Parts: sequence; structure tokens; C-alpha cells
Amino acid sequence: AGLGTDIDITDISTSGEINLVTTPPFGNEIITEIQSDSMGTAHVQISGMDTEVAGIYTVIAEKDGKQIGVTSSFEVLVDGIHESSSSISSSPNFLSSDGKEYATVTIVLRDKYGNPIKRRPLQLISTRSSDRIEAVNNETDETGEQQFKVKAYEQGEMILRAIDLISGKVLNRETIIDVDTVQAVGGTYQATTPISTYGRQLFRPGTSNNTGTSYNSNLRAQLQFEQIDHFVITAPAELNVNEDTTLRIAAVDVNGNLVEDYTGVVLLSSTDPSAFLPLNGTVTFRPQDLGEKQLTLGLRFRTADNHILHAQDSERPEIIGETIIKVTGGPNNNAGAKLIQVTEPADNALLNSTSITVTGEAEPFVNLIVTGGTEPVNGETDIYGEFSIDIELDPEVTDHVLRVRDEAGLLDSGDISFMLDTTAPEITRVSLSPEKPIEGTDALLVIELEDGVEEISAELDGEILILEKALGDDNKYQHLFTAPDSGIYDLVVTIVDEAGNSTIETTQIEIGMKGLPKVQNVTSNTDANAVNLQWDAVTEEPVEAYRVYVGETPTEFSFSLETGYATTSVQIAGLQPGMDYYFAITALKGERESDEKSDVIKATMLGLSLKTTAQKDALMLDWSNMQVGIPLSSFVLEYGIEPEVFIEKRILNGELRNYTIRDLLKEVKYFVRITPVSVTGELMSDLIAEGEGIPMSTGEGFVATSGEPVPSNIDLQAQLQNPGPINLHGSAPATPGTGLPSFVWLTSLITAAGLMYIRWKRKKSLQRTVAFLQDVEKRYHS
Repeated sequence: AGLGTDIDITDISTSGEINLVTTPPFGNEIITEIQSDSMGTAHVQISGMDTEVAGIYTVIAEKDGKQIGVTSSFEVLVDGIHESSSSISSSPNFLSSDGKEYATVTIVLRDKYGNPIKRRPLQLISTRSSDRIEAVNNETDETGEQQFKVKAYEQGEMILRAIDLISGKVLNRETIIDVDTVQAVGGTYQATTPISTYGRQLFRPGTSNNTGTSYNSNLRAQLQFEQIDHFVITAPAELNVNEDTTLRIAAVDVNGNLVEDYTGVVLLSSTDPSAFLPLNGTVTFRPQDLGEKQLTLGLRFRTADNHILHAQDSERPEIIGETIIKVTGGPNNNAGAKLIQVTEPADNALLNSTSITVTGEAEPFVNLIVTGGTEPVNGETDIYGEFSIDIELDPEVTDHVLRVRDEAGLLDSGDISFMLDTTAPEITRVSLSPEKPIEGTDALLVIELEDGVEEISAELDGEILILEKALGDDNKYQHLFTAPDSGIYDLVVTIVDEAGNSTIETTQIEIGMKGLPKVQNVTSNTDANAVNLQWDAVTEEPVEAYRVYVGETPTEFSFSLETGYATTSVQIAGLQPGMDYYFAITALKGERESDEKSDVIKATMLGLSLKTTAQKDALMLDWSNMQVGIPLSSFVLEYGIEPEVFIEKRILNGELRNYTIRDLLKEVKYFVRITPVSVTGELMSDLIAEGEGIPMSTGEGFVATSGEPVPSNIDLQAQLQNPGPINLHGSAPATPGTGLPSFVWLTSLITAAGLMYIRWKRKKSLQRTVAFLQDVEKRYHS
């Protein structure tokens, strides 16, 4: 008993709020909220204060008031024998010396938490050898009690003690029985219990059937005493909780003199409902007591306060006696306090749940009412005056005020103000600098939060990161760390605000591989449509291949290719003549690559590239970026309206770099080709440039369009057979009924013949030019 207990919960498959409910052998349930991890397991600790009662504790998991999973249990065993909690008493505490009557001695074994110790064999011993002791039972029962019968055969004081037979230890407790030859008689009485004194409730352990009347004694025949007026109780002014003390009660007259012939039954009560009173609160005065009774180690208080011990004659309630004892220590160390002390929630606290438990201390066994929640809730205090009451709060309200009172309205906690905040805090931004760090290099993690965050923690790949506040910004935290091996990692950031609300955010960060060295000294050598690249081999560490980046600008590379093996040169073909290209190279090894590209180099392809620009009824050709290392004599310009079919050909001067083809059909695509001719007359076919374009249209003049088909539903034969009437005036010239006029045909024939002559003459001129160029070429080679 009194030791903490660990409870492990596994296979938690449900989400939401789950409570672990632990039910002790008696008392209130212990409700603990379960926080499960990602594996569906949870660990709960039950404090030692909650396991002070010995017995079987049952454990279940609940969600929304319904049990989930199986029921488990554990047993709390009693602690060792605690002498301050154990007791020994006799009833009666006097005997005659004739050996005919006996007294019952009761030994009660308890641990320090008040749990009875059962099945423990004890032995009762007397300080006198003539006394006879007989065990009623062989060991302590379920209540921790074992009883003995004692008989006396000689007068005097019998002192009895108990021995634990298992440990052989003598208990530091004793009871005293007075042995004499005097006898007494008496009648029955009905025990009464005082209601209150000084405005406080008095408690007695229970009623009794002991006799309680005045005895006629031999002393009364010899001496006459005044009539009893009240009782005088002698006890320590101060005690500790659970401390046993000796009590003395004397019957006195109005002048304070001892009334030695008083006999009767005195009922004891106190303001501590859980106090242990001598002889169960019923003290019998016999003639041999001479009006005074001493009760050794028979009084024990269980709660702290200024307690009243009250004595009252069972038949004459007006004869009373009282004393006030200050009791300190224990769980309710607030002597004299009449207010209810609320420990949770604390005043001006900030809470994060609408379901809270109000705990505190007050008078023992008091019915309480808690207000301030969605509805009033009833509860009660336990034997120690402690209470724990669950209430629900309105989630729409931020500022709350609760109050705890007793049902009689005598106790009050006053207003307890607190705030409710159920909004989870927010992580504004999580950043890493650089954004993709390289393994083995330093990286800076920066986390930005909203106001009001109380705690923050971060975990990367199972390693806790120590975060520090950034200078000048309380809402920014940072951590400088060395990047681990390359890969993708989960960064888990957890924050908790002042109210206990938490937010967990997982961010994936990528750690890059350590790069290879930079490729140096890249050079190029161009051909007509290809380029040869060369560079120095990387020698700092072995490489497997090289990657060549190709682009038309020095900052953007449209494609790349790999060599496939370690080499120091490569040829890239299929490039457009006359174009400018940019190249950069990196080394490769597996998934690793150079941290940075080589210096970018520029290469211009040999040959020319043709650019066409549409104009009105014309196309402007431009090949100004031509790169040819051979002097040229001319260009052969060819064009047509079909690909690879060039019906027009012209010879252009070798110094020209642009030319405009005019008088072209509008909105018709033309295909153009230019072939350089060297000074030797050789056609440089590998430097041919081609292009295409569509002349612009202004919307005026003839525009060639596709013909429209004749409708299939027209009956030409019927129209010829039934011509419509001709209504002409009398002076109209005669015209043929069908066909074109003869002068139209004549004009068309003359025009066609002229055009054919012009075409023939132009063709003969081109043939002579080509023949001349071929003759010059033959002479050059001869």
C-alpha cells in the first residue's frame, strides 16, 4: 500500500478522448486521461496516494462513458505493522481477583494507512505470572482483530502487551486492568448522542448497550460527597494527526472537588467524525474508579483542526464536560479553518478542457455542491475531508467562476476564477537554410510561432533538437545542426500553449548527397551541325560518367545527355547550322553529381540559319548569322509552294545577307531554300538552310482560294430545254446565245504566248549562267 502503480495499455485502435477508470476497494473512482502514441500504446501511473487502501483494484478503459476492451485488476497488499495505527484495549478494564469473571482484550493490527492486517498470529502476555490468558481465535480476522480472555487471581494492576509471533516483536502498546474484590451492579440505559456544541457537529462511534446508572458502593456508606456537577477532561492541548494519547476523565462537583462515589456511563464524542475514541466512546465508571477514569493511549484524531472532545452522562445529559485539542499535520493541515479549500483548479488558472475535476479539502463527510459549470454538481468529502468532483464547462464561455458550498450553507470556498482556452496553438512557419542541405554540412532550422506558446520541442529522425530563441524575437526558435546522411526525414515539431493545448506538425525535409568536384577547362570545336567538347578529367575521386547540359541561353539548358562512361571528350551532332549553343558539364557517380556545373562555354555552329519574315505580298529572308570559313561567290535561292518542290530559282550575290521575295500570292505558304556557292563554283550542300513563311494579306486584290463544288441538286439538262424568256429592247446588239465573245479568246491566246516567251527567255538565261559557272569550276579543277 502507498506505492505507485504503472499501468500499460496496448492495442488502442480508437481515437478521441479515452479515460482509464480505476476503482479502489472503496472510495471514489480514479479517472486518468489516456494519451496513446502512434503505435496504439499508452502508459499511465497511479500515484501512491491513490493506492493507500489495500484490496483489489479494477481497471477499465472508457470512451464516452462506455467500456472498451477488457477489465483488468491488481491487488494492493497491506504494509507492515504500524504501532501508532495499531491498538490494544480491554473490556471491561477491571476484574475481580476471584478468577470467576474475565475481561476481553482486543488487539487490532493496522498498517500506517489504517488497513487491517489479517491472518497474523499474536500472543498476549501479562506482567504477572498468576494471570490466565486464553486466545479466543488463533490469528487476526478480516478486520485485523484478535481477542483474548483474561482472568485474574490476585489484586493489583494487570499490564498486558502483545507479541507478533511471526516477527517476535513486542508491540509498543499496552492495556491496564485493575483487579480488586469490589463488585457493582447497575441497570440498562438508552445511549443518546449530542447534536452539537458551540455550533459544531459532534460524532460518536456508535450506540452502546452497556449499563449506566449510579452504583451503591461500600465507600458511599462511609463518606458523603457532593452531587456531581460536570466532568473535567484532561488531555494534551496539542496533538498530531493519528497520534495516540492518554485521556483522563474526572467527575467533579460545583466546587471542582472530585466526586469519588460517582458511578455511571459517560458517552464520548468529538468534532472529528473519524476519530478513535477510548472504549468505542462508552466509558463506564465503577465504584473502584473513585470518580476518576484514566484511558491509556485510547484517543486518536484523524483530521487536523481545533477539535472538541465532549463527555456526557448517559442518563443525565445536563452533566457534561468538554476540552479543545488542537490537532495538526495530516492531509488537511489547516487547524481551525472553516472555509472549503479548493486546490484544483487554482484561482486565475488557465485550462484547456471543458471536463475538469474540482479537488480540495473541507470538513470530513460533508455534502458539497459545485456551481459554475453547465449545471450544479453534488459531491462529498471523504474521511480525510478531501473531495474530487467532476464538472462540465460551457465551451462557448472563456471566463469562468466556480464555487463550492456545503448543503447547509455553512462552508464556502468563495469564487474561484479561471479561463478556458481550447484553441490549439499554431506553427506559423518551419524553414530550413539551405532549403536542401548537403549531408555533413551545417543547416539552420527556423521555427516561427504565434504568441502564447509555453513549450516547444523538435525531433529529427529520433533525435531531440535543442531549440533556442532567436535574438529580438520571442516567437522564433532556431537550431544549427549537421545534416545527417542523404535522404528524406520527418521533422516533428510539438508546441504547447499556456493552457496546455498542444499542436504536433510533421514536415519532411530532404538531405542531399555530397556533390562531386567541378569539371574544369571545357573547350569546344564546331562543325557544320555538330560540336566536339573536351575537358579535364576529375581526379579528386573516381567518377562513372559525365553529363553534358545543352541550351540556347547561358542560364537555361533545354536538354542534357550522359556519356555513359568516364571520358574527357564527346561529340554532339544534330545541331542547327549557324545557331549559338551553350554547354556545361558535370561529373556523375551513382546518384551523386557535381555540386556545380562547369564554366558555361558558347559555340556557334558553322553554316547558316534562315529566318523568314512575312511582309505585304512578300517574304523577307535573313541569314545574317552565317558562320562559314570559306569565301563565297553567290547563293542559290529556291522557293515553291510545296515542300522539296522548288519551282523558282534565283542567283544572289555572295555578299548578301538578306533578300526580299516579292509579288507572292497572299495567304499561301512558301518553302524557301538557300545554298551557298564557293568561289570555285561548288554548291555547298552541307550548309543548305531552309525556311518557310506566308506573305501578309491586306484584304485587297486577288486571293487564291479553293474552288467550290457544283451543287449536286442542279438539273442542267432541264434548264437548257426550258430557257427563260428574253426581254430585250429593240436596239440591243445581237450576242450569241452561249460561250465567250471571240475577242476574249483572242486576247487570252496573245497573253499566254507572251508569258511563255518570257519564261523561255528567262530559263535560257539561267542555263547560260549555270553553264558558265560549271565551265569555270572545270577550269579551276583542271
